[in-house]
Amino acid sequence: MDIRILIAAELDEAIRLAKEVILSETDTSWSKEAAKSISEFMAERLKQFTVYGLYEEGLESILAYDPEKMHIILLLTKQTSRKKGYATALLNHLKEEADENRLSKITANVVDSAADFYHHYGFEDAGTSTEAGGMNYTPMEYLVGREWLGKTVTVIIDHTYGSFHPHIADLTYPVNTGYIEELFQKSGEFQDAYVIGPKEPLDTFKGVVSGIIYHKDDHRSYFIVTRVTEKIDKNEIIQDVGFEQQFYETRILWK
Repeated sequence: MDIRILIAAELDEAIRLAKEVILSETDTSWSKEAAKSISEFMAERLKQFTVYGLYEEGLESILAYDPEKMHIILLLTKQTSRKKGYATALLNHLKEEADENRLSKITANVVDSAADFYHHYGFEDAGTSTEAGGMNYTPMEYLVGREWLGKTVTVIIDHTYGSFHPHIADLTYPVNTGYIEELFQKSGEFQDAYVIGPKEPLDTFKGVVSGIIYHKDDHRSYFIVTRVTEKIDKNEIIQDVGFEQQFYETRILWK
């Protein structure tokens, strides 16, 4: 199995595969008119996106996405190559890319016939199902990094407890903040973290990831790190991180 980003010369094959699958699909939530419209859209627009191709004996499956938004445009597999894990392998590849670049989520507008597959992978509904262009779809999202919940990590402190905030006037940090050493070493990108508990300046802190804060409208996330043996108070933690997070619409996953 070979997964790679398709170069310009390979995209015509991907477009042919997309049109073939879409126009011949029988177990779908869209009409024949919608299938024709989708295939025409892909023929015109597929080259504007980044496309992963999965090769076995030939091109078996493709995943097109917007790399800036980490939004899936299209994921499909040849009918004769299904139930072999190809679509899952492509999603895993995309998740690794998002994780390495510290992007907090992957999104997709999912047609009803594919909803079970996305739910099984770990996507969650992120909005109301909508009808458009002759098909029904539901906004879904996959929250990246949640496998770190409950794991022990080391936080490198770059803004100590009691130090002045660089952007909010007259505010001092009510918690130590920094980044996760293990993830920085792996990817070269920062994973922000709040240290909850200690009320004195620290250089480093080893604790457990008790929660992850996700922003609705951007790709930032923050790990909430506490002492390994400490019982957490969710309401108190929300108050502690509110000095920054009050300005955003957020969602918190707890361990």
